[in-house]
Amino acid sequence: MVPKVSFPIVVIGRPQNGTTEHPAIITRVWSPPDHDTANGPAIVNATMFPDGGGEPSFENQIHLCDSREEALARTGPMRCAYWAANS
Repeated sequence: MVPKVSFPIVVIGRPQNGTTEHPAIITRVWSPPDHDTANGPAIVNATMFPDGGGEPSFENQIHLCDSREEALARTGPMRCAYWAANS
């Protein structure tokens, strides 16, 4: 998929209420406008909504992958995400 502002994603990040995967909304796309995540991760900013009463947070330059499996394999020093529809 080609990322666009307002598309839902799932960010893999800090633990909150027993999970490290949180819904988010893309707020900026850094990758070229026609970049499809099927061809490799795109770079996006997002607002993340952690579970359990956590405050929404701004997440900068997330690597958006095409699938959950790809995002989990890449998670480490960089923050990763995947399409909410591919969860």
